[in-house]
Amino acid sequence: MKIKYHVSETEMEILQWLWDEKRKITSREIMDHFNGSQGKTWTKQTLNTFLTRLLKKGMLETESRGNKYLYFPTLSRKDYEKGKARELLDSMYLGSIRNFIAALSGGGKLNKEESMELRDLLDK
Repeated sequence: MKIKYHVSETEMEILQWLWDEKRKITSREIMDHFNGSQGKTWTKQTLNTFLTRLLKKGMLETESRGNKYLYFPTLSRKDYEKGKARELLDSMYLGSIRNFIAALSGGGKLNKEESMELRDLLDK
């Protein structure tokens, strides 16, 4: 399944919490966290909608344990950031870093310091 990196703000909140937790988590634990310490007022149906969207996008997987399902991210935060950046580069700049840098700099020239910093980054 190809991962779809476009996620809503709420879906990203869920992913970030799951990345921070570093364990497989039940929907009840997710609900308790967000409705408790985060002040959300989600119903079970609302949470299930978010989780289903993340599953369809390939961002989450689930594992059955008895009568419970455990949710966990399919990729690390770092891999998500890389994939999201690549998707943006491909869709908006024809996959060209040159086109991206030109857009970022407003089509103008980079100053010497910016140029050296970019060169160092590319060398790494």
